[in-house]
Amino acid sequence: MFERPQHSLRELIQFSPLAIEELDPEGKVKLWNTAAEQMFGWRESEVLGRAYPAIPAESRAEFEDEMRHVHKGATIQSKLVRRQRQDGRQFDARLWAAPIHNERNQVIGITKILEDVTAQKAAEERLLLQSAVLQATANSIVITDDQGTILWTNPAFSQLTGYGSEEVLGKNPRLLKSGKQDSAFYTNMWATITSGNVWRGEVVNRCKDGSLYNEEMTSRTRAARAYASSSPTSPRLAQGKRPWGSGPSRLLDVQRLQVSEESRIAPASSSRTIQTKHPFNIDIIHSRSIQDLGQRMNH
Repeated sequence: MFERPQHSLRELIQFSPLAIEELDPEGKVKLWNTAAEQMFGWRESEVLGRAYPAIPAESRAEFEDEMRHVHKGATIQSKLVRRQRQDGRQFDARLWAAPIHNERNQVIGITKILEDVTAQKAAEERLLLQSAVLQATANSIVITDDQGTILWTNPAFSQLTGYGSEEVLGKNPRLLKSGKQDSAFYTNMWATITSGNVWRGEVVNRCKDGSLYNEEMTSRTRAARAYASSSPTSPRLAQGKRPWGSGPSRLLDVQRLQVSEESRIAPASSSRTIQTKHPFNIDIIHSRSIQDLGQRMNH
C-alpha cells in the first residue's frame, strides 16, 4: 500500500485552515498546528507537554467525558463545544475527535479537529432575528430567487392577497398581475431600476378572489429582492372604508438587511426552511417581482 511521506503529512497538518491537536492519554498536548495557534492564542512551544489549556471551567466535566468516550475507541462527529482563548474569551467551536491506535490496537492518544463557528452562529442569530421581523411585520413581504420564483412569503402577504404561502411557493409573482398597468409601465419601471436608480410608484394588483388593491412600492436593483406592501386600499381588504385608487398606502421604511450566501430563512410559525445559494438583500420593498414585472408580466 502506498504510504504518504511523513513530511507531506506534517505540511497538511500545519497548513490546515482548521485547528488540529493531538493529546496523549493524560490529556497533555502532543501536537498543536498553526491554525490552533491562531484560534487559541497559545504558541505550540507554550502548550507542548502540558495539560490542554483551552477548556473553560464550566466545560471541564464535558471535556473529561469526551476524553473517556474517545479513549474507549469511539469518535466525535461535528459536536458543538465551548472553548477558551488565551486571553480568557470563550467561543463556540465544532469538534471532531478520534482515537489514535498503536500496532496492538491500543489507544495511545486522541486527534482533534476544531472549527471556530463564532461568526457562523452570530450570522444565524441575526438571520433568525431578521426572519422574525419579516414574519411579524404588518407589511406584505415576498422573497424570490433571481429567476422570480417565490421562495417565501409572510402572513401579511396571505392576508393582503388571499393566497396561502403554500399556494405560491415555487410560482411567479405574475399571478398578482391585474392588467391595470400596460407593458410601457413595466418597461419604464424596469429601465429605471436597472439603470441604478430608485423606482417609486403605485401598482394595482389582483387578489386571489379577483378584487383589486393598490400598493406603493419602492425598488432598487439587487441580485434578488423582497417587497412589502402596506395597508391595502382594496375595498375587500379595507372593508369598504377606502375605495380602490383613493390614495397610496403608507410605505413602511425598513432597514435593508443583508442575507449571506447559503443562508436560510426559517419562518417562526413554520417548520419549513427555505435555503438559497443566491445572496440577496431585503430592501424596503418590492422584490424580484419588480424584475418579473418589467421583463415577464407583459409577455
